[in-house]
Parts: sequence; C-alpha cells; structure tokens
Amino acid sequence: MSVKIIIGYLRLLNRVLQQEHIDLSKVVAPELWQAFHACLENPDEHDFDVERYALLLQSAQAYFPRPITLVLAEHANLQDLGLMGYLASTSLDLQQALQLLQRYYSLVFKQTNLEQLNVQQFSDYIQIVWSASYCDYREMYELNLALIFKIAQSIVQDALVPPQMIQFGYAPNTALYHFEKFYGCAIQVQAGQYVIRFSNQILQAKSIAADQQLNHVLSTQAQQSLNSMSSF
Repeated sequence: MSVKIIIGYLRLLNRVLQQEHIDLSKVVAPELWQAFHACLENPDEHDFDVERYALLLQSAQAYFPRPITLVLAEHANLQDLGLMGYLASTSLDLQQALQLLQRYYSLVFKQTNLEQLNVQQFSDYIQIVWSASYCDYREMYELNLALIFKIAQSIVQDALVPPQMIQFGYAPNTALYHFEKFYGCAIQVQAGQYVIRFSNQILQAKSIAADQQLNHVLSTQAQQSLNSMSSF
C-alpha cells in the first residue's frame, strides 16, 4: 500500500532546498524529481508517497552536517501540516492539541497511513506512541517526531520543558547526539516503536493563539474529511 502525504511536506522541503541553494535534480532520478515538481505545481492532480519523499530526504542529507529531518522541523510552521496544523494552533492548550492530533493524524497522510498514533496519559506523564513497521519510512518517522515536538513548542510558548524520554524505533542514519541536542534529552533506540514523553505539568499551558470557535469549525471539517474518505 502506498502511503501518500499532504502537499505541506513537499513545500517545506522545497522551501529549505531553495533557502540553502541546493539543487537535487542532478543527484536523484529524473522521474523522481519530475514527480516532486509536478505535485508541487498541481497538488490536486498529483500525489506523492512517503517512499519517494524519504528518498529525497536521503539525497538531501549529504548537503547538511545535521539530520535533514531536524533542519526541516526547525523551518516548519504549523500550516505545513495542513488542517492538522491549524487545529493545533487554535487549540486551548497542549492537551487539546494532542487529543486532536490523535484523532485526525491520518489526514496528514491522506488517510493512507499504516501507523496508528496513540496518545497515552498516565498520572505523571503523557506520551505519544506509534509503531515502527517500515524501515523505509525511517526519515518520515524522525521528521514527524520532530514536528510533534515543534507543535508542543509553539503552543506552550514559554521554554518547553524537555521531554522526559524519546525513543526511536530504528537507529537513525546520523549520530544520536544531534537529536539529543535538539530535544534536550537522551535518545533510546528500541525496535518497533517511536515514543515522545512529556511531564503532565506542561499540558495546561495556554496557547496565546487559542480560538475555540475556529477550532470547533476546523474539527468539524476534519471529521467530515474522515467520514467522506471512510464512505469512499
């Protein structure tokens, strides 16, 4: 099954490549580069899947001394995540944002994702967990983990308390210390599962961009998208 991603991911990568004056057209297969630009120019008529996106990330990595996934996350804005980003930005607090992320996460992948994201809350901490079933998706797993962290930073506003724990389901192709510096905590590698864990104390931090009326409208729209795809 081919897992499709929304146009925001492609625009984010293209924006970073342009800012850094990097031309991948000479190092990736012509058909891959053509498909990338065809989707950028007309996203309503073209799809782009995770496998091809990971190939582009792997090719771009040679131009960066740090993990390309972290570079992308640092340049990302919530709108790159499409409707999911707008839902997060209008949430009352991080707890609501994470609940919406769990409910509508599949919209990021045009509902073709095979990994179920779960938000698990305990007495002292909350964690976001999903399975690592496909080695070819490694860069995508790393990018989405970094983007979840970026969402948390944007909502909390104050200096975000570092996660209590980060776990990778696959060993990254770049040194772990880059990720440890980015997240501010140690990284564990345990086959089969990605995890990011926060202390419960950050959940009630209010977002300055909270708009519950708009959030409700967006949630309705997101649910309609889920329902229409399910019916289809």
